[in-house]
Amino acid sequence: MPLTFSLLFVSQIFISDIRAISDILGRMKAKWYIYFKEFLHIYGIAAILDPGVKTKGLTRLLTFYYQCLGIEYEIASYVSKCKTLLDKFYDHYESIYEPQSVGVSKGKSSLDPLVASI
Repeated sequence: MPLTFSLLFVSQIFISDIRAISDILGRMKAKWYIYFKEFLHIYGIAAILDPGVKTKGLTRLLTFYYQCLGIEYEIASYVSKCKTLLDKFYDHYESIYEPQSVGVSKGKSSLDPLVASI
């Protein structure tokens, strides 16, 4: 009889803990949706610039992310928007810092003796 009472007592504590954790997780999920339901474009651009991720990896990442959240999301348009923004950033950068042609220097370099010794 004492073992049955112990198991019943432990199970009641366990059930009340599960309810408390469920409530906490529900509130945490609601806060998460407020801030991260919409994946920020700066994160997408950073992922595209990452040599290990690029657009293919970003697409896989977002597919997994939104499946975990249980939300339908237009991932192809998001990736397209990130690429468009990246192109605009590059065009803006290029307009500020004009690319200069790099020519071969005809003058003497301090590295000439080192290169000649190789």
